[in-house]
Amino acid sequence: VAATGSASVFGNSGTIVLAAGVNSATLNATGAATLNRDISSVGTGVNYVASGGTATFTLNGNISLTNSLYIYGNSNTAAAAFNFAGNITGTGGIIDTTLGYDVFTGNNTFSGGATLPASTTFVAGSDTAFGTGTLYITGAGTLQGLGTTARTLANAVLVGASPTIGGTAPLTFTGGVNFNGGSRSLTFSNTALTTFTGSIANGAFTKAGTGAVALNSASGNTFSGGFTNTGSSTTTSAIYANNTSGSAFGAGGVNIGATSATVYSTLAGSFTTTGAATVAGRLSPGYTPANLTAATAGIGAIGSENFNAALTLASTSSLYLEVASTTSRDQIAVGGLFTLSGTVNIATTGGFVFGPGNVIDFVDWGSISVGTGANAPTFNTANAAVQSGYQLDTSMFTTDGTIRVTAVPEPGTWAAVVGGLGVLGTMQFARRRRNRGA
Repeated sequence: VAATGSASVFGNSGTIVLAAGVNSATLNATGAATLNRDISSVGTGVNYVASGGTATFTLNGNISLTNSLYIYGNSNTAAAAFNFAGNITGTGGIIDTTLGYDVFTGNNTFSGGATLPASTTFVAGSDTAFGTGTLYITGAGTLQGLGTTARTLANAVLVGASPTIGGTAPLTFTGGVNFNGGSRSLTFSNTALTTFTGSIANGAFTKAGTGAVALNSASGNTFSGGFTNTGSSTTTSAIYANNTSGSAFGAGGVNIGATSATVYSTLAGSFTTTGAATVAGRLSPGYTPANLTAATAGIGAIGSENFNAALTLASTSSLYLEVASTTSRDQIAVGGLFTLSGTVNIATTGGFVFGPGNVIDFVDWGSISVGTGANAPTFNTANAAVQSGYQLDTSMFTTDGTIRVTAVPEPGTWAAVVGGLGVLGTMQFARRRRNRGA
């Protein structure tokens, strides 16, 4: 059945029944078209909604799926979108085959799942865009929200490929995500935050792209292949993790990368993880979901990050620690070996000002290895407010993880010290002259 025209076709009432048997049944738009009638997909064959052109095909009617409905597109662009504006119900699924740009805005309850292949875009225009079944990602397609409206998707997600999470809308996935035993590279190009509150399982996770991501399953995640943001996948991005039990990054290791002083990722949040971690970028406790860049992630919030195994801060790393009061500060706990290099930044937030007697414990560890020479850690306290007449003493940080406040020596004290050194030097010089004379 062909549908052509800028206005509605086939009238405004009645149901179009696609009832494929051995062969297929196709509803095909050859140009811009709007269909206001309902569709029923039945039979045992393959029922298609297709577009042979490069214009939009809008389906305003409801769709009932006893049999799954296949989408066959011609151009994976918004200008050639399939707009599914009605409600999709039934036990069947939605399966895109290729080149579809599919926008779902209805209150959908279909239970047969939605399949996203390569060269295809799924756009969530409602929280129930993909019904109640599983979202199957079988190729390197793109998943995004419609416009800038936040969407929460409860579908279980089975990831069998390496998709892109794109768009400009905040996306939250509350269902479980299963990597199906593989190593999955997810590219985040979304300019808003992408959050996973469901547990991620069964594989390895490589985070690519500049978009910010939050792993916020309260009970942690169980994927065992590790979390990687290094090598070719390193970009300037924010990575948040927040959990109250389990391991935020599963049983594997964590690698947060940097390729230069301006191309790095930041690991922020409040979490516990069980695997060994290496940070070449920035480590910044605290959850600030409005801060989507590596330079701002975690800044302005207090958090705690617990590494049950080893933590290595590479020579390119930056540790950003904040104090909000004498009892509220960022904390790092390392159960194993803490290897310290890079830059340690100390800052105040919330109006706090360091004063006399303050001793702030930031880091605890099982054992410590401190870099030497070019790899020795450096300290930056430019963003720390300190009462006049006092200064921050970082000398004990590599011994017990603390920063202390000490008085700035009075000018007279310095003069006495310098004068005393001068007198001592004169006496030593005179003694040497007498010894030579003897």
